[in-house]
Amino acid sequence: MSLILNQKELYQHAVDHEYIIPAFNCFDIESMRAIVGAAVNEDSPVVLQVCMAMHGKVHPLEKFVSYLKDYLSDVRIPVLLNHDHMQSVEDCMKAIDMGFPSVMFDGSHLPFKENVKKTKKVVEYAHANGVWVEAELGSIPGFEDFIFNSKSIYTNPLQAAEFISLTDCDSLSVAVGTAHGGVRGEGSLEMDFELLAEIKQAVGKIPLVLHGAASLPKEYIDEVNAYGGTVEYLSMCLEPTIEMSRHYGVAKANMDVDNFLKYTYIIRKFFTEHPDQFNPFEYNTMACKEMQEACRHKIKHVSKSAGFGTRFLEGDNSI
Repeated sequence: MSLILNQKELYQHAVDHEYIIPAFNCFDIESMRAIVGAAVNEDSPVVLQVCMAMHGKVHPLEKFVSYLKDYLSDVRIPVLLNHDHMQSVEDCMKAIDMGFPSVMFDGSHLPFKENVKKTKKVVEYAHANGVWVEAELGSIPGFEDFIFNSKSIYTNPLQAAEFISLTDCDSLSVAVGTAHGGVRGEGSLEMDFELLAEIKQAVGKIPLVLHGAASLPKEYIDEVNAYGGTVEYLSMCLEPTIEMSRHYGVAKANMDVDNFLKYTYIIRKFFTEHPDQFNPFEYNTMACKEMQEACRHKIKHVSKSAGFGTRFLEGDNSI
């Protein structure tokens, strides 16, 4: 079974070998197959994620989660199943009861003490059920589940160490320069690697996580807009910048948006070139194949996790 439940071992494997476990959100069965297919083709561990937006789109979500677990039971690469970005303790508990082996509580919008208090409640409930908890300290600008945050509050290293000690969370998402979905500005965003190094030194073995680790390549937006799109050109960290973070204790990075652009590009292109067509079997298959290739690109060139799936499963810890 490659649905990894002892997630600590895989995160530590990523830290020890300085690769990033790429995390991608699925939005239906085909997008899930695209993500998992990319990881299988590249022999890479992967985090398959569900976000809050899914609750209003897939009914009942419990059955979708059950299907995911069944599908992943014989996949030949390590897969972590995570419910991303929840901003209430109650939502986290529901996700745990639903069967998610990993949940992400986002208290970054809260004052430090309240973030600690609520994260601790999530951790206590999660750990009692054998579930991994990713928390967040500091906040990054941009969109997340249709909530816009214009402020960037970088993570304080000493606060991060205190936060982990008080909450006992398993991994920590930090703010060091990335953005959710991009921000308006000139040029690309820069990551504060000096701060990232200080955070890693302060927190010790706890794996770090980057949110907003897509890059919005101009050529991807050009493709969408060439077929009638009006996607805005926004700033994010470049792919080489995200890739460099693997040397600073980052074990997981959320890399969506870019693959969504590729998915949208193919659908727009298809209908522009084939206005008489209406069969979803045609364009859905093409769009998911394009999404799969975008995920493969991230795995090979950004997370540098290709080839580590089998190594982890076979217990190869050589560096």
